[in-house]
Amino acid sequence: MHAGVGRQRERAKYAVACALVSRRTSLLAPRHDAPPLVCIAKLSPQNYNHPRDSIGFLGPSRSIACFRPGSPNPIIFHVRESFVRVDHPQAELEIIVSVPFDENTLIARLADRHDCLVVDPGLEPEKILDFLEPRQLEPAAILNTHGHSDHIAGNAALKERWPDAPLVIGHGDEEKLTDPRKNLSAAFGLSLVSPPADQLLREGEPFAAAGFELTVREIPGHSAGHIVLIWEAHPPAVVFGGDVLFAGSIGRTDFPDGSLEALTSGIHTKLFTLPDDTLVLPGHGPVTTIGREKATNPFVGAPAGYEL
Repeated sequence: MHAGVGRQRERAKYAVACALVSRRTSLLAPRHDAPPLVCIAKLSPQNYNHPRDSIGFLGPSRSIACFRPGSPNPIIFHVRESFVRVDHPQAELEIIVSVPFDENTLIARLADRHDCLVVDPGLEPEKILDFLEPRQLEPAAILNTHGHSDHIAGNAALKERWPDAPLVIGHGDEEKLTDPRKNLSAAFGLSLVSPPADQLLREGEPFAAAGFELTVREIPGHSAGHIVLIWEAHPPAVVFGGDVLFAGSIGRTDFPDGSLEALTSGIHTKLFTLPDDTLVLPGHGPVTTIGREKATNPFVGAPAGYEL
């Protein structure tokens, strides 16, 4: 267990973020166009019996009750299990869920290797360290799909522990790493920053680390410099997707550099062209597939007019 200055700082930021979220936030909105919510109480742990499917499921949860202004009916947000394993025949894929935004940190490694990829380290970096260290896993790269604070908050703790692991992000979101206003942490009264990037990625570039050969796709709309990383070496393909495409939803587009048109176009032209069995590991919520979202997603799939 490492308890250096950087890690203590991350714990403090996490505690402040939880306190703020318990009072008021719009980042917990379940839809990209939903109005702000007022969160008035954290509920005690309870079981949330979401139907289990073949890919992902929601399990025992901690919950937050939120009310829309003028509405007497609460909306309950359920924080999923802290660790979720995703089945794949050639790779070991783990999701570490951090509160308060139910953000997914993705750990990917190939069998018989002790290096791995860490994608989007969130607001509870101690969970990531506690997962990696007992297994003697070492990040070959720390990857950020975009620069919003809930996806970069753990960068500092991981770089402190593994300083030689390169920090990698799309070129369009580089400034968000070190600017609390642009990474949205300033809106919560925080000044959350990350170490600067060691490498910047662009559309179509290959990126290789820990035995993975990934393809970079730029899909703006949620964040101007958002990238997704696609691994196609062994079927089914895997998309490390960040906040672009969710199970039954899409990323919010009401941020300063957001664009619903750009996000929709990017999903249609750069993700929906992948095989239907492609696994999508999103930045929030359960795992899904390209085929499922093409057929059922109400924002970008067939229900929204997409032609199968």
